[in-house]
Amino acid sequence: CINTSDSFRAYAWALIPGFYENLRRLRINIGRNRVSSVSGR
Repeated sequence: CINTSDSFRAYAWALIPGFYENLRRLRINIGRNRVSSVSGR
């Protein structure tokens, strides 16, 4: 019998690093867009 909480934990641990990486990239992109729009005016 497979423990769903353990499998979910392994899935989450596999997923979380990529999620944080995407979040960091998204935040950087938002910062760049904000800076470029401000300097564009």
